[in-house]
Amino acid sequence: TEETGTSNSCEKTIESVSVALLSLVRKCIERMTIPVLNPSNIKRETNTFVTKDGAIEFDSETNDAIAYASVVQAKELCTLVTNMLQFWYPIIRDKAGDLLKFVFTDIISHRIIPVIQTLQTLSNECNCDLGKTLISDVLDAAS
Repeated sequence: TEETGTSNSCEKTIESVSVALLSLVRKCIERMTIPVLNPSNIKRETNTFVTKDGAIEFDSETNDAIAYASVVQAKELCTLVTNMLQFWYPIIRDKAGDLLKFVFTDIISHRIIPVIQTLQTLSNECNCDLGKTLISDVLDAAS
């Protein structure tokens, strides 16, 4: 019947969107360099990073690199996952198995958790909870 044909067409479109989205996200993530800092040597003082003993204050370029490696990429990765879970998953729900597997195993387990751990260690120096806030946003989107 016509309804069955329309239903099959919608399912094919949803599957195509799911495959294309997974391919795009996978390519973007694979191209990202995820530097993970060793927070045992760095602490945050006011708006700059210094060595733990305070002997060396990093220049602005190094401060920017540390901020990117800890704060910026954590926000970007968490926003990506949150958006995928909130906006894309409901649309492609029945065909989202591979996408969800990629989100939870590759992005969250291998990328977000190490970055958040570093961010949380650096944030403890200034009593910030940015890492906890970001990961709770992801968990809210997943539930």
